[in-house]
Amino acid sequence: MPFLSEFDIAELGALFSQWGFKPTHAASLLRAYYDGDGQVDFAARRLGKQLQARIESELQFQQSRPINSVTSGDGTTKFLLSFAGGGAVESVLMPAYDPVRAAGCVSSQIGCAMGCDFCASTKNGLERNLTSGEIVEQFLTLRGHARASGRRLATLVFMGMGEPMKNLDNVIAAVKRIASPGLGNLGFRNITISTVGIIPGIERLAEANLNVHLALSLHAPDDQTRWQIVPMTRKFGVADIVVAARKFQERTGRVVNI
Repeated sequence: MPFLSEFDIAELGALFSQWGFKPTHAASLLRAYYDGDGQVDFAARRLGKQLQARIESELQFQQSRPINSVTSGDGTTKFLLSFAGGGAVESVLMPAYDPVRAAGCVSSQIGCAMGCDFCASTKNGLERNLTSGEIVEQFLTLRGHARASGRRLATLVFMGMGEPMKNLDNVIAAVKRIASPGLGNLGFRNITISTVGIIPGIERLAEANLNVHLALSLHAPDDQTRWQIVPMTRKFGVADIVVAARKFQERTGRVVNI
């Protein structure tokens, strides 16, 4: 059965139409799903008993579950989430100095192929890309835990396991649902996507015009040193990466973090 986290409003509306129900119910259901951090209070929604029964019999609400968590002395909590589709990733909730705010960090892949010398995520290579729904559920998990601690998840960074530019279609789809009003409602300006310098991805992200921030993990100012640290980026020189970052900044108006 498909998972609710994999749908946007238009896609779910089309499914409801196939079932013979009004597609407008899709927005109501997804609003309840995101407001409930991955759970739905049907009593608060007037969807009708027939549609509710169809939803409960043909859609699943959760494809992820936390299997471990570790909290450090400053309150930062790292969650290990496993997926119904196999594999697990880490997501991190970081309390801000402001006592009512928190930041989140999500993964985009299980494992990583970039081979960065300093990163444990790449030691066993790339297992697979995450789906957009698997990314969304990381956000919902972090926001739920933030709320439980009396904080609001205010910002989100794609800086966990994996290289987001190597799974950009699913990253963009997830960002739209996480950020959009009526769904995750985090706001596009509160999201940062990190890259080790995959130029085609930087260009595509600029073209997507999402109004998100870009973070560039440069690590070294010259090609020879950088290629030792980040070997899979040998085809992208530092000078060219910086040019791509500048073009992103000029096109989007978003200042690039390096």
